[in-house]
Amino acid sequence: MEQDPAANGTGFELSTVQTLITLYQKIIEYYSAIDDKLYLDIKDRMQALLNRPEIEVLLAEAREQTASQSQLMTAAETEPHEESKEAIHTDFAIDEEVQDEKTRVKAAAYNEEMEPDEEEKKTEEVKD
Repeated sequence: MEQDPAANGTGFELSTVQTLITLYQKIIEYYSAIDDKLYLDIKDRMQALLNRPEIEVLLAEAREQTASQSQLMTAAETEPHEESKEAIHTDFAIDEEVQDEKTRVKAAAYNEEMEPDEEEKKTEEVKD
């Protein structure tokens, strides 16, 4: 396996370890599918690799980096930008104005229905 003295203090590059794990998985799948017991030996080798302290440290650091990047991305996606906040506020204000106008129109229509028209007033006056 390739060692890099500058690679996170572990001596191994993450990409090399990930490639090796992927190859181990493919080999295990292949030999398992053809019922060759060699897959057990390969599985033990992969497990031994994963149990090495320097590999555990390297993979743990990679997980932590991924987790912190995910948190940053999630925070950036869920926090509305100022322009979005203003647009949302404007949309609500417009919606309120539209609702107010609808209410006024309905009230006016209701009032017109409730007011007797001129002919009804004349008819009522004649009856009295």
